[in-house]
Parts: sequence; C-alpha cells; structure tokens
Amino acid sequence: CKRNFNKGGFCQSPIMLSKWTGSAWTAPIEISGHSSLCTLGNSFNPRIASDSCNFNQGSFPVVMANGDVYVVWNNYNTPTLVNQQLGVKVSADLSTVGAPVKVGQDDQSKWALCDLGRGPEGCVDSLNVRTGDFPYVATDPTSASHLVAVWQDTRGTTTTGNYRIVVSESTDAGATWSDASGGGAVLSAPGTDAYFQPAVAVASNGTIVVSAYHANTAQHTTVKGDGTFGYGYFVKSGGSFGPYQAASNAQNYPSPQTNTAQRGFLGDYSSIAAAPSGAVVYMVWSDTRNTFEFIESGKPPTEVPDEDVFVFKVTVP
Repeated sequence: CKRNFNKGGFCQSPIMLSKWTGSAWTAPIEISGHSSLCTLGNSFNPRIASDSCNFNQGSFPVVMANGDVYVVWNNYNTPTLVNQQLGVKVSADLSTVGAPVKVGQDDQSKWALCDLGRGPEGCVDSLNVRTGDFPYVATDPTSASHLVAVWQDTRGTTTTGNYRIVVSESTDAGATWSDASGGGAVLSAPGTDAYFQPAVAVASNGTIVVSAYHANTAQHTTVKGDGTFGYGYFVKSGGSFGPYQAASNAQNYPSPQTNTAQRGFLGDYSSIAAAPSGAVVYMVWSDTRNTFEFIESGKPPTEVPDEDVFVFKVTVP
C-alpha cells in the first residue's frame, strides 16, 4: 500500500478476535466486517471493498451472560470529523459474527492536539497529556440484554479540548444503541473543564457508574502543562446521572509535564470494575499527589511530579 502520501505502507486496521480455550488461543478471526455505516475502506488499497469497516482502534470486549462476546471499538470510516463507535456480537463458539452496528457518534471536531514527540495527537491541552476516544463497555448483571458504553467526544462545545462523556445504552443485547443517532446521555464538565478517559461499570444491583479524569481547564493559560486535575465518578439513579463526585481526595494535582520521563502521559487510561455483590465498584487511576513527598526526599525537579496508581472503593445505591 505504499504511496507518496503513505510511505509507511498502511493498508487497514481491522479488529480481530481470538478466544482462550483452556489450553490455547484460537486462530484470530476478523470481526469488524463490512457495513453501509462505513466508507472509504479502499482509501489505501483499491482491492479492499469500500464498505469495509477497517480503520479502527481501541477495541474493548465483554463476555455476556450466555457466553457470547460483545466488542466495541472506535471507527474512522466516515467522511467527516464525526467518527463513530461500532459494536459487534460474536457467538460463544465463534461460529457467528454479527454485522457491525452503530453504538454512537464520536465528534472530534474540537479535539485538542499536542506534539508529544510523534507529531500531533489527541491530548488534554492544559495537562499536555495524551488522550483518546476509545470506548469502554460493561454488561449489566441484573439484565442479560443490557449493555452500557462510554467514550469522550466534543459534541456541543465551541472550546477546543472541552471533552464530554457520552453514555450509550442497549437494552436488546447490543442490536441497537441509544446514541446511534446522537441521542445518548452527555456528561458535560462545567465551564471550560474537561472529562476524559472514562470507564463504566454496572454494579450488582444494576446501578450504572461512570468514572473519569477531570481536567480543571481544557486549555493551558501561560505555560504548557500548567493545568491541574482530579478523578471522580457519576452514578445513574432514577433514570439520570447525578453530579460529579470526587474519588481522589483532591482535585488539583499538577500535570506531569515537568517530569522528563512522564510528560505526555497520565497513565494513559483509567478503569472501573464491579464486585459480584454488595453494589460495590472499584476505580483505578494514576495521579501525582505524591509530588511534594518526592521534593522533600531530595529528588531533583526533573523527576517530579511522579505518578502512582490508586484504587477507590464505593458502594452505590
């Protein structure tokens, strides 16, 4: 696929799936498939069908109650900066791969870009750390047909990097989704703040919990990486999401920008998982709260702020 405009020879990036059988992995199969939802699949190789959903990143699988696997991923086979999240269901024995369906829209029109040494890439400008629009999906232990997916995008904002969290739900085992036409729930940060790198879990009682980083401003003001951040969560109760609640015990940790080894990265992702009982969820993320401890211990400024990983347990209604 090498061309003057494509010296690396990129052809396509389909989503593959392999299953552990107890003793070995099955041969990978392609699951991203073809769909009228997808265009330009032959952009780098005219022999590939144009309706191939083959420009993808960030796949996330979950095993459903009956053993089927549902996979969501970020897809760029669109003609505009409004990309899409796609999903597909694969039978437990891998014999049946469903057609891709649209989980939701993914608006990158106000995406912030930073050069972290590899050329421009998606970032939180105020922190100078990279971020992405990869989706995260969870199953509902109280309803086998209920799935919830989340990701960040910039719909409805006029400020670059003012990321919001989109929540899309399916009540028919992933056949249709609430944000397929842009109608999903949107969790917007106040002012020019940003929520980024979200994750989702459904507690044992069916309560949806979405966790995410919170940048206190979307754009830096005077110095690159001068922003601060925290980590928190949202709980869906009575049909709608409540306000942001802090999981970390402060919401003003400094960017890792001044640490030469850490600049550009904030652990990259965060995660959340539900316990099997007790309506308990656990969140995990990294932050820079121990910066001042390192300074007091005599570490040179080039080694701070440094990041550690933290876990937070919460019982939800």
